[in-house]
Amino acid sequence: MDTLKRYWRDLHESIYVGVAERVICNVTAVVAVVITLFALVSVILNVVTGRREMMLSGVIFTFCGAIATWLSAIKRSRFAASLLILVTCALGFTYYAIQGSNNGFAILWVMLLPLGTMYFCDVIVGVYASLLFELLFVVLFWSPLSAYVSSNYTTTFVTHFPILFLLNVIMSACAMIEYHLSALGRLRIANGLHDEVERLTRKDRERLRQMELMSEEAVQTLATVVDAKDRYTQGHSHRVAEYSVLLARELGLPEDEVNVLRLEALLHDVGKIGIPDTILNKPGSLTEIEYGIIQSHTEQGADILSHASTIPGAKDVALSHHERYDGKGYPHRLSGEEIPPHARLVCVCDAYDAMRSDRIYRDAIPIKTVRERMVEGRGAQFDPTYLDAFIRLLDGGALAAVESKQVVESPLYSDESPDSLRMVDEFLSHVVATDKRNAYSISRDEFAELCACMRTISRCQGRELTPIMVSLRPREGASVNINREKNAVNAMELAIRKTADTEVICATCSQTQTIALFPRTEGQGDVKVLMEHVFSNFYKIFDGSEFELDYEVFEAE
Repeated sequence: MDTLKRYWRDLHESIYVGVAERVICNVTAVVAVVITLFALVSVILNVVTGRREMMLSGVIFTFCGAIATWLSAIKRSRFAASLLILVTCALGFTYYAIQGSNNGFAILWVMLLPLGTMYFCDVIVGVYASLLFELLFVVLFWSPLSAYVSSNYTTTFVTHFPILFLLNVIMSACAMIEYHLSALGRLRIANGLHDEVERLTRKDRERLRQMELMSEEAVQTLATVVDAKDRYTQGHSHRVAEYSVLLARELGLPEDEVNVLRLEALLHDVGKIGIPDTILNKPGSLTEIEYGIIQSHTEQGADILSHASTIPGAKDVALSHHERYDGKGYPHRLSGEEIPPHARLVCVCDAYDAMRSDRIYRDAIPIKTVRERMVEGRGAQFDPTYLDAFIRLLDGGALAAVESKQVVESPLYSDESPDSLRMVDEFLSHVVATDKRNAYSISRDEFAELCACMRTISRCQGRELTPIMVSLRPREGASVNINREKNAVNAMELAIRKTADTEVICATCSQTQTIALFPRTEGQGDVKVLMEHVFSNFYKIFDGSEFELDYEVFEAE
């Protein structure tokens, strides 16, 4: 019984979906056209031979065939077209059977009905329609009513046709049930494979997203470590990357290329890792030999990035971002189009940030003077096309948001008190031990370098620090892309700085987490109240309704 119920359910499930539905619609349209043409020919022949009763049925078949063609070919409604043909055939064949048209020959067309209706409409519909016709033939030929129609048929026809039609119905039903179940099985296998492919595709996309996320985190960490070596250019790589993104979009570059360029710009000074700290941070003027060592950071950076297959252009940017458009740069004195396009773009952004940053031997150069110097370098130091676009950004105020970000100093090169360093060390050890970094693979030393790039702890000397981990996790069911997460973390850092009434140290330790070291002062109040203010400021700065905000306080033991 359960098997019969399952078969019954299967027969009610359509096998015409997707491409099959479009194909069967086209086949139905062709059949409707054939019926229309055949009926039209029949009308002409009946007009010629004077058979008016057959002429009328031909006109009806022609009209209905044309409508069925429109339904299947234009409206793409297979079932409606097939049902219209079925009803027309049912009425026409019933009339032929009763009248015995064409000496009984016309009724023979009904033998096509079982297979046609089961294929084009539905197996169940075809079986029901065929059984109704079987009942009609039994009543007409095997009941007392046969006396009224027998004169149009031979005795053998009247006796055997209901049996012949029943056999036709049974054979057509068996064939179509087998065809339907086989097609349904193939369809389910195909759907299962499609679902599995979709599942694996989603899994691969998530894995790719995590790999891209981890790759970008690694690039950001490396860029931060590079900036930490030079106490006078903190945040330089990150600002150059943001300037480069703005310039690339101003030039109309594709967004995929913009994202790659951002990573290349973050790594443009990676070669400084190989430059001795004593030279990078030398307070006096450099000797010719020391200046040559500084210049070697371009080739060292290219060597470091020579195997960076995921960001192949990073090597060219690191090597050529100090080349000049007039061929007087270093290390290879390339000129014009010989310089890779991304290196020419980063060159403009790098020079601007260098002039706008404080140095030990000078303060940051005023914007007006910087603009004048950059315009003077048009066609000499800078690519004219890239420089013109950058000047448009500068004049339009688009660079102000990036430039307004606070320049931080590295505690690696300042004189913090031992107590402060011990507290930070214990805090970092606790974070690494409890894996509060969203499971990203960062060693303790790398994590320490990341935090070392925040505001110098020397400004917090003599104060007790409160380390707080702030998390922004997407709500369940929310779809949040990587850029949205970055913007949210940046907004949280701004909210923390806005809330704190004293200097605060911030570090982004994962895509959705930020560490803040708050100096404890009298009257600061409870941490809960403090974080409520932070979250309130966050929502004022950023519409982050899709994130769940949370925090955890770490205490040094």
